[in-house]
Amino acid sequence: MKFCCFAFEMYYTLENRCCYNIRKVKLTSPRLTEHGMMKYYNIPSLRGTRHKRADICFVMTMGYDTFTFDAPTVFISFCPFCGANLYDYYKSDEYVNEIEGETFKFFKDQ
Repeated sequence: MKFCCFAFEMYYTLENRCCYNIRKVKLTSPRLTEHGMMKYYNIPSLRGTRHKRADICFVMTMGYDTFTFDAPTVFISFCPFCGANLYDYYKSDEYVNEIEGETFKFFKDQ
């Protein structure tokens, strides 16, 4: 796996229970990707992003046992260390840390 910078790699590869970490999250529910929060998560500076996907978000979180958006979470679009556009740099699903319905759930029917 190739990373935009060493600092991003360090925070990305930390275990989820460690202090501060960065996660690539894949959403699978149409309630979120087509009709929900990700529809409105459109920062003007991302309009030129070639690889923005409604089912993917990048977040910085504190440590956790099971991923949840109830924990302190910051949505990010650019590397906080080198400024790389995360959607253009990390296009492949091989970088996904958390998958809705597999590693965490939003809805009881998942």
